Amino acid sequence: MKAVWICRMLVLAALVVGSAPAEALWNIEKAREVGESVVSGPTARTFANNAQKAKEVMARLGDALAQNRVLPNGSYPGRVRAGLTTGELTTGNCQWCAEMLREALLSAGVPPQDMFLVFGHVRTGTVMGLNPFEVNKTHCALAVMVNGRPVVFDLWKHGMEKRTFSGSRSSQWNGVSFPQWAVRLRNYEWFGFENPSCASNTNKRVADCQADLVEAWRLLGRPKRTAPGAKQSSEATRFGLKTGSYQVEAGGALLTWVISVGAGGGITGTCNGTESLSGSISGTVVKIRRACPGYDPPYQDYVGTVLGDKVVGKFRGAGVESGQSYDWSMPLRR
Repeated sequence: MKAVWICRMLVLAALVVGSAPAEALWNIEKAREVGESVVSGPTARTFANNAQKAKEVMARLGDALAQNRVLPNGSYPGRVRAGLTTGELTTGNCQWCAEMLREALLSAGVPPQDMFLVFGHVRTGTVMGLNPFEVNKTHCALAVMVNGRPVVFDLWKHGMEKRTFSGSRSSQWNGVSFPQWAVRLRNYEWFGFENPSCASNTNKRVADCQADLVEAWRLLGRPKRTAPGAKQSSEATRFGLKTGSYQVEAGGALLTWVISVGAGGGITGTCNGTESLSGSISGTVVKIRRACPGYDPPYQDYVGTVLGDKVVGKFRGAGVESGQSYDWSMPLRR
């Protein structure tokens, strides 16, 4: 019996590896291209508000994911398949979908201040806080603030229902009010504002959570409108990235960056007082190269996106680690 089970697993592995080429080629740049296609080029459209724009972006992103054979990931076999085909266990899961959608919307011109992740905590039975039969301990989706209220765009939930990300243009999960989204997720009891560690608080009511979202959005502040023809300051166009000192978390290490941001978006500076930094910020995308003398190649490239009050992204190691990708983040100065 054990031998039969092992053979079945080997067959499954062979099947999922067979689909690796297209899925493995998906990257965050493709999500950004989807967002750009909505507002520029031959397939561009105009929209009355960000809710309409987000609905179109989610529909196009879902179709692009399906064309690249990226499948919804919501089970243990799904994690295995994603790991074998993309090298990342999380490809296609709910947070991955929300992050891809956020990148696409940023490229489509939706302000980062208007987007948040909303979380739900799984209510199914647990043993010592764990449920061995449920891979999804929490669920999250992307919410966009429209007229002072959060509207949720849950590409992952659509994908899990239809077994494909495509065809989401008329999906019940594409542009749903926060309370309706909460009601439809009957297996989830608690919802919060961009703080998954708080998901253990099962006493929070949906109405209270929506109030938290609205208040947090109000406190962050809406982008100031500029009169036609008026010149924006370089500070305003840099989304909070200003000249000064920053504490950067990079692959588990804490770095000190001292940078200078020019009026045109150019960046220069030092890392830990010795290594030089150079790069740029264009829109919400930050690109910085850190010199690493003595390594081959002698540098690390950091690429990130301004999301709310921080920059988050990926960087590649120097030298023998140049093929490895790591997370990095940097809080913005306010």
